[in-house]
Amino acid sequence: MSQKELLERINEYWKEHHIFQKSLEQRSDLFYSSTYDGPPFASGTPHFGHGLTSTMKDTILRYKTMKGYKVNRDRGWDCHGLPVEKAVEKALGIDGKKDIEEKVGIQAFTDACRAYVSSTSDEWKIFVDSLGRWADMDHAYYTMDVGFMESVFWVFKNMYNQNLVYKGFKVQRYCPSCATSLSNSEVNEGYLDRQDPAITIKFDLAPAREVVAAVIKQNGKYFLIHHTKEHLWFFPGGKVDEGESLEQALVREIKEETGTNVTDHTYLGAIKTVHNNNLWRVHYYEVTLDGIPTIQESEKHGNESWISMIDSDNSL
Repeated sequence: MSQKELLERINEYWKEHHIFQKSLEQRSDLFYSSTYDGPPFASGTPHFGHGLTSTMKDTILRYKTMKGYKVNRDRGWDCHGLPVEKAVEKALGIDGKKDIEEKVGIQAFTDACRAYVSSTSDEWKIFVDSLGRWADMDHAYYTMDVGFMESVFWVFKNMYNQNLVYKGFKVQRYCPSCATSLSNSEVNEGYLDRQDPAITIKFDLAPAREVVAAVIKQNGKYFLIHHTKEHLWFFPGGKVDEGESLEQALVREIKEETGTNVTDHTYLGAIKTVHNNNLWRVHYYEVTLDGIPTIQESEKHGNESWISMIDSDNSL
């Protein structure tokens, strides 16, 4: 008996005697093991990579089953991403976001994508059976289902509330035609090395303009003034004039803007920022004044306010 014949006979026995269903029915719901699967794309056909990861997953699930757990084997389909959209675009004879909006319409294109992923090939069932993997292919979930997407939002919300989400920045490849960023796998689908002519221009970096800002704190609150032209709230302060030290500029600006004198100050540090296409270095000082600060330049500053620092459990 060849290996292929042996595999087919085992699969037939499992199906004839409902072995997979019995592995679920004979175990208690009180001893349940949840499985979080990374589903394959609903487009295309299975390949070696799917076989490798699928076998690894099935090994873990079989182990849990043999330990007495009731293991769910829900099969899923990843319906999001460009592979599905590009396949539908090819079928419709269009290319890119502009064609979708102008020639087909977003709703019609979305419906076509849903229809495409709902007609997944029977090759996947044959593929899963040939691996000897137990999976519920008849009650598969789809990531495009509203219930699934809501569950993802629910998980993210709980992670956010536990301060497990952070904000970062990452350089991403971008597809002008699709008007979206690309994952590594999407780039590799049609990546070509090209040699394009390029012109590199070198500019001198303009020095940062120096600015001082006063952190005025009284009774646990901080003093801010509203700049009418900028429509922004700032700590009192301003630009450092030529030939002027930071401390001299601090004393002068606070007198001009708040009508008070600086009696003591502590340097807190500096940050660089870009504002109105200019580079600024803002030096922060915690200051003590000889009176209560009030707006002196009403034509520049429309309002003043004492604000409280609100503590948050979330680092964002």
